[in-house]
Amino acid sequence: MKLDRRGSMVLGEDECRKHLARLAASTGVGRVAINGDPSPYVIPVNFRVIEGGIVIRLGAGWAAFHLDGSAVTFEADQTTTSRRSAWSVVVEGVAHLVPYDDVARLGANLPNPIVTVPGVRVFEIVPNKVTGRAVEPDLRGEHRDFSEFLEGVAENPRELRLERDAAQELSAVLHEAQWDLDTEIASTDSDAIRKTLLERRRLLDAMAAQLSTTNPS
Repeated sequence: MKLDRRGSMVLGEDECRKHLARLAASTGVGRVAINGDPSPYVIPVNFRVIEGGIVIRLGAGWAAFHLDGSAVTFEADQTTTSRRSAWSVVVEGVAHLVPYDDVARLGANLPNPIVTVPGVRVFEIVPNKVTGRAVEPDLRGEHRDFSEFLEGVAENPRELRLERDAAQELSAVLHEAQWDLDTEIASTDSDAIRKTLLERRRLLDAMAAQLSTTNPS
């Protein structure tokens, strides 16, 4: 696992493309930056990843008029607040207008913008360079042993005794964190990351069980 000078994980191109594909499949949003006058022009866009290219749809306007043949930068990211983790991918490339015949063949693979009236001009960003970073505070090479904490929770259940409203709020947070972890466990290709994520999942399961025992609804 390679880290940069700030402790972020350096993502390989394949990892970057997987992150983009997953985000695109969940109606994710990226940003396209175009050279403008006097400053860069940045717009949020829904996107799809098709055969390695980034496909977007735009309505009439300055960006749609200037995009064809232009060098652009595309960025997408995602943050999991409950785990304090995140990733970001930057794609540098050239945008090309997709001919109408090819647009028709894309069919259901076209991006589905969330705006009321989606644009009809479709562009593909052909990547020249794909880079990315991921932030995982607990995945910096060291192994963290949660067994002592788990034993402490088991031996001192009063530590998780809460008022009803607080218990319900914590239960909701734990449920969201468990769901996030399950998603990350299923998507990671790294054995080291999976091992640490499974330890986190075990910790959350123990907390949820203890919360249920000491704070019955």
